[in-house]
Amino acid sequence: MTEGVVAAGLNTVYGAAYTTSGAIEGGWQTVTLGSGGAGSFSVHLTNSGDYVKVVDAVGTPTVTGTSSAVTITDPPANVPVSISGSGMTALLTAGESLLDTGSLNTLVLPASGAVTLNGNTTANGDLFDLRAAMATTNWGGNVADLGNYLTAATSNAGADLQVLLHATGDASSSVLATLTAAGTDAGAFGHFQQHAILTMAPSGSAAAPVFISGPNVTVPLASGETLYDSGGQNTLVFASTGAVTLERVCITLRHNLSW
Repeated sequence: MTEGVVAAGLNTVYGAAYTTSGAIEGGWQTVTLGSGGAGSFSVHLTNSGDYVKVVDAVGTPTVTGTSSAVTITDPPANVPVSISGSGMTALLTAGESLLDTGSLNTLVLPASGAVTLNGNTTANGDLFDLRAAMATTNWGGNVADLGNYLTAATSNAGADLQVLLHATGDASSSVLATLTAAGTDAGAFGHFQQHAILTMAPSGSAAAPVFISGPNVTVPLASGETLYDSGGQNTLVFASTGAVTLERVCITLRHNLSW
């Protein structure tokens, strides 16, 4: 921030930022004053409660001015998330970036707002949990209509792939995820779709159904959930208690069932 100073009769003053506990931050700055004793200087305040002090001499000041404490309301910048393991679940919030150097992880995308994923996520068997985002749409669960709700575009001069969410199935959309360095991979979006866990807006008190189109997807199922599976060779992990309902699943799909 820029702090203004008026000290009539002085040509030079010294300014510094202080913490709420009275510790100096960053040292003193020399501030040259113009006609009328006016001047300004830039100072960095890190936390709420910090304040600015201006003196006429650093060692033994005879004139001291102190500003009011500041309140900082800007949100902190999102710190990139990095995972390297396997079989992990990452809960992502809007604006976050994920670097996944592992494999077979579940990436839970937020209900609104975009995330950035490194392009390797479409090649390492990761699962994209889109249930929170899809529940905000009016998709009716017909897989044939899914192309109206999830589409792809490129960004960054074609280098990156953007997954777009169309909440009402029309042309208007918002960015759901950006997959870096995947813009030139012709199969990246198809892989993203095949490894997505989907749902639709719940109706009444019943749990919203879960949709996957696999193959080779591991899906944890909670008690009371209904799964619609149009893929094959998936692993269905049942809840430790309670029942689940499996639709469109038969022995010919060669699923692995885990309790």
